[in-house]
Formats: sequence, structure tokens, C-alpha cells
Amino acid sequence: MILKGKILKFYRDLSIRKKLLFAFYIQIIIPMIFMGFLSYRNSEATIKRISMNYASDILQMIELRLTDYIANLTVISQDLLYDKGIYSALTQKNAEDPLVNYEIESQISNTIKKIILSRPEIQSIAIISSDGQFYYTDDNATRGGIRELLPFRNVLDKAREYGGKVCWYMDSQDGVVKNLFLARVIYHQDTFEEIGLQVILVRKNFIDTVYQGLTKSMQNIVILSEEHEIIASRNTGEGLIPDISSFGSLQQEKGSRIDRTLDAMISHTTVKDTGWKVIAYVPLRELFRDAYALRWNIILLCAVTVVILSLFNLAIAMSFVNPINRLVKGMKMVQQDNRVVQLDDDRADEMGFLNKTFNEMSK
Repeated sequence: MILKGKILKFYRDLSIRKKLLFAFYIQIIIPMIFMGFLSYRNSEATIKRISMNYASDILQMIELRLTDYIANLTVISQDLLYDKGIYSALTQKNAEDPLVNYEIESQISNTIKKIILSRPEIQSIAIISSDGQFYYTDDNATRGGIRELLPFRNVLDKAREYGGKVCWYMDSQDGVVKNLFLARVIYHQDTFEEIGLQVILVRKNFIDTVYQGLTKSMQNIVILSEEHEIIASRNTGEGLIPDISSFGSLQQEKGSRIDRTLDAMISHTTVKDTGWKVIAYVPLRELFRDAYALRWNIILLCAVTVVILSLFNLAIAMSFVNPINRLVKGMKMVQQDNRVVQLDDDRADEMGFLNKTFNEMSK
């Protein structure tokens, strides 16, 4: 109550000019701030919603391309699995005749070579028998053959875990996949005995084609393995990605959110057959660039409007205050020496009536 009384007394003691200006500023600034804030928040929410929907559509397209890409490799692996020449070579022991061994090796090599020449996504293919025979063919256009690059024991152990199904093995370094292998164990059709291993070295650069031709507005895309290793990345900014460890928290199959740690909008989806995650991220400074521009435009508009309306309101306030000040000054002169004071009474409004009445009282 004491504070309220002090505020009321302070307000009553203000001059009429200050009261009028204070009322004008309250009526102008508060609505403008309120409308500007709502406009900015609405534009920000709209941009966020549109961007998330757009990112979701882009990721769905990439997911479909990856699914088709993986399905094609699986079909190739299936064809190799049921190839009679390869199966015959794996089921029979090494012949003592070198010519027979050479013919078998040539037959397998020709089968593999046809696949490599017709499939640009395949770099090398190897068939390893249970007794250690290594049949392989490399794409001559690339450096490094599958025999040198293949971590045989690690790939075999992982392939055995899948029991003859296709599996993926990532040969990575510092969280980045260097070589990508598709592998499966080959079993005897009658005895189900393990007779060999099939390995396809995938051309890793070919994965970049899944997001080629997409709009440039979605520049930051990364594909992660189940262990959150980088398989492929499309990024035009500094560095590969802001913080790879933060992407490990994306547990849902798909979704979008604003990540304040990365200072970016994160959208992701999961490729069902492999568990790979396709992630698109847009820095907030790029995402809300138009909203930020709108914010500064609103601030500039408010500042210019306040200045113009202040001058206009000041002129109106002075048109009220100046006649009142002259009337007060005239009253003080009459009060001091009891002389006759005449004020201009050419106004037809209330101030004109006051001036006329004062003149009569002064006489």
C-alpha cells in the first residue's frame, strides 16, 4: 500500500505534458512490442514446421534409395550363393591336377568379373573356401585389392553370427568407415556344413549417389552405421559434422527436433534392413535466417514508427500544454500584483472558454 501510494503521488506530481507523453508511449510501444513479438514467433514456428516436413521428405527419399541400393546388393549376393560353378568349387576338394584348378579359378573369376563390370557400386568380390582357397576379382580402376583390404577373421566371425544371412562389416578408423563389406557364410545345401565365405567390397563413394540431385538447401546429410560410424557425409560447412557423439542419442526410428547442443535442427530416419541412420541437420543460424531478418525489420520499423509518432504526439501534447501554461502564468501574475491580465481568446474550444472566463475575472 505504501508503494502504491508513492507511485500515485509521483504520477499526480507529474506535469500534464509528461502525463500525456507517458500515456502516448504506453499506447504505442506496448502494442508494437506485442505485435512484433507475435509476428516473429509465428514466423519462427512456421519456418521450423516447414523445414522439418521438408527434411522428412528428403530423408524418406534417401531411405528409399538406400533400401533399393541394399536390395540390389542382396540380390547379387543371392545369385552368387546359388551359382553352380561357385558351389561346385566350394564343395569339392582341391584337385591334384593344376589344370583343373586353373579352370575352376577362371570360371569363378569370369562369373565375378561380369558382375563387377555391370554393377558400378561393387569394387571387388571374393569367395573364400573353407580350406583356404581365395577366389577374387578386383575392379582394376581402383587402388587396393580385396585380398589386402579384407580383415578376414573379423568378417568371418560377424558373418557366422548371422547364420548365412547377409551382414555388413565396417572397417573404420577414427569413427569413419574406410571400407564397407557385405558378407555371408556359405553352407552345404545337404549337410549345412560351412563350406565358404562370400565377401563383396562395396564402392563406398557410390553411396554418395543416394543424395545426389537433391536440392542444395539441404546441404548437411550424414549416414551412420549402427555403431554411429560415418559411412557417408554431405557437408559444405567447416568440418564433417559438429559433434558425432550427440547423434548417438537418436533412439527413435525417425523424427525431428531442435538440438541446442549442436545449435541445429536434427532430422533422422532409420534404414530398416541395416539399422543405418540417415541424418540431416541444419544450423539454426541458417534455418532461421529469414526469421532473424524479419526480427531486425520489425525492430527497425518499431523504432521509426516510435520516432514519427513521438513527434506527432509531442506536437499534439504541446497544443494542450502551452495554452494551459499561459493560463497558469497569467493567474500567477494576477496573484502577485493584482493587475489586469488579458489572454488570447480566439480559440473556440475549452481552452478558449477558460481564457475568456479568466479575462473577465481579471477585469
